[in-house]
Amino acid sequence: MKRGLFLGICTAVALILVLGVAWLLHGKLVPTSSPTPASTSGPATGIVTPSNGTEMAVNIKIDTSGDDPPIIFTRDGNIFAVRLDGVAPVPLTNTGYNVRPYYLPQENKLLFIRTKSDRNVTGDVMGIDFSAGWQTVLLPASRLERPEAGFVLAALSPVDGKLIVTEGDEHDGRHSLRSASPDGKDLSLSITGDIPAGRCAFNPEGSGLAFENKHTDVRATLIYNLFWNKTPVPLITSGDTEKDALWAEDYAWRPDDQSIAFFGYTDNTSEGPQNGIYLVTTGGQVTQICSLPNNWASGLHWLGPDRLAFISTPLDYGTSCAWGSSTGTMNFRVVSVPSGEPELLGFFHIQPDSGRSLIRWSWNPSRTAFVFQKEQRGSLWVKDLSTGEEKEIAGTEGSEPYDFTWGSDPFSSPH
Repeated sequence: MKRGLFLGICTAVALILVLGVAWLLHGKLVPTSSPTPASTSGPATGIVTPSNGTEMAVNIKIDTSGDDPPIIFTRDGNIFAVRLDGVAPVPLTNTGYNVRPYYLPQENKLLFIRTKSDRNVTGDVMGIDFSAGWQTVLLPASRLERPEAGFVLAALSPVDGKLIVTEGDEHDGRHSLRSASPDGKDLSLSITGDIPAGRCAFNPEGSGLAFENKHTDVRATLIYNLFWNKTPVPLITSGDTEKDALWAEDYAWRPDDQSIAFFGYTDNTSEGPQNGIYLVTTGGQVTQICSLPNNWASGLHWLGPDRLAFISTPLDYGTSCAWGSSTGTMNFRVVSVPSGEPELLGFFHIQPDSGRSLIRWSWNPSRTAFVFQKEQRGSLWVKDLSTGEEKEIAGTEGSEPYDFTWGSDPFSSPH
């Protein structure tokens, strides 16, 4: 009996020792306090997938307020943000092939298309909310329920948050516009009917948008006005003959919401191409603001209710073609309405054989500053036309930035 009692005591002591060691190890190896939350500033460090199925990019809270928000650009299928302070670009994505950024710094929002590779045209509509640090799949291509279908472009209205997406096909060039709620739900059928449309500009009132017919079945590009839930109305109609038709490119709503400025030209070669900046009212009345003979205009951007900024490029007419080829100098101009007298703000020389250089105005209408590439797909520079100062902000680092934006103008057509 004494032996049994002795064994019982030994067993109890051993059990107490084992439990004590386990408790000590638990205190050392498993923290009893809550983990320190991740930093909310700095570059993106990874992608995690929450239980709701959306994607969250870690540490992409960025302040996009003020007159000089970050500039967004794409490189090798990823998206970066860079400021004017000389700090290295911050990566915002690290999965998929990400293209066509649509950036509203005043709303802390960025939209873009994520494709499978650089060979794909369509993909998912992605969104980043910089104030929350979230990256979300707003509209997966699978919502269209067709193997080759997907989304090509996305735009967001700053007035009511309405999301407009361009539906496309990998093998079919015809596009159409659809609307959706800001979170990607409630995707509509085509809001442009049978009219092939690829890009749009919201009207300042938020009651609709303008878009262009991609002229697959008409003699000239037509600009349409569309109020929500109504039939699109053409604002510019073709002439009696193809050579007299007024073609429209690169348009922007005037802040009064009653008219749209656009660059127009004809193919009438009897008197030479008649290029110029035009204004069309919502009732369809067209007037020319200023004539730009032998020039091509792009980047239309209203600086105020009566001041329109644009870029004009001299053309080399080796043929009877109205657009020719761009050579020489890019001129940055402002025209006052209705006087129609263009004012030269500045210029820079176009590199030979570089193609048409990309120019992106600052979204801030009180500034005449822009981001550009001195050479085709070269490093990024910023130029302030009020001071003439130029500054390089992002080098090529072995791979050139492909597309960039200093804030999208929701009231102008993407270009």
